[in-house]
Amino acid sequence: MSDVTLHSPEQIVQQMLIDNGFGDTPGAAADWPVYYAHLPDAKGKQVIGVISTDGIKDGRIMRDNIQDHEGIQVICRGKRLQQSPPQTKARQIAQYFDTLSRVTVSIDGTDYLVQAISRISPVLGLGLDGTGKTLQRYSFAINATITVEEV
Repeated sequence: MSDVTLHSPEQIVQQMLIDNGFGDTPGAAADWPVYYAHLPDAKGKQVIGVISTDGIKDGRIMRDNIQDHEGIQVICRGKRLQQSPPQTKARQIAQYFDTLSRVTVSIDGTDYLVQAISRISPVLGLGLDGTGKTLQRYSFAINATITVEEV
């Protein structure tokens, strides 16, 4: 069940990816900046975006306690020829999601317990975007649901 009140699931996954070394806080020198709720143009730079998607209603407990799992999509975008291509980064994140169990994430003094992130897709190739040789970027996505609660 997701019971997020102060921060969105995207923010929580963004912080979790940064805490576990998959990317950096967005900034000028960030190697793989991790954004939430959007994926900036970033002019050929390699980036990670965590976006909200439709979740899954799993059922209910008793009369009024609905069991929802929030949906997220993680997009890794960059040039294929870079040292750490986006497909490799997406596969590393997917493997992390597959093994994740009960991780605490802290944001601005608020703690969240991520019970699990369940992938609902393999790593998906989204193709090439951009124009010209210097701006062409490849994108790969992971669709998942998250079970998280504030602690």
